[in-house]
Amino acid sequence: MLRFIFLITCYSFVTAELKLEELVGISYVNYDFKTDQERDDYLNNKRYVNCTISGIKVASDGSIFVSVPRWRENVPATFAILDRSNEESPLLNPLDKG
Repeated sequence: MLRFIFLITCYSFVTAELKLEELVGISYVNYDFKTDQERDDYLNNKRYVNCTISGIKVASDGSIFVSVPRWRENVPATFAILDRSNEESPLLNPLDKG
């Protein structure tokens, strides 16, 4: 019982001190494609369902880096920087040669 109380106390302390802020909300993983044809293929064939963000890193300058592993086919890039210039539709700018 003492261990349980200790764990609850630790959990309460951590959650009380942790102040999270949502920087960007996205409904699906979208990329900044080189051509309209690439973008249309990605959207029309719903290739975004193959993209799962697995890592996020916020740099000291506020840049947000995202990793999307190739667990499935047709993932355009595995490492990208989040372009927040358009708040309504943020895009991932690939940093690798998917």
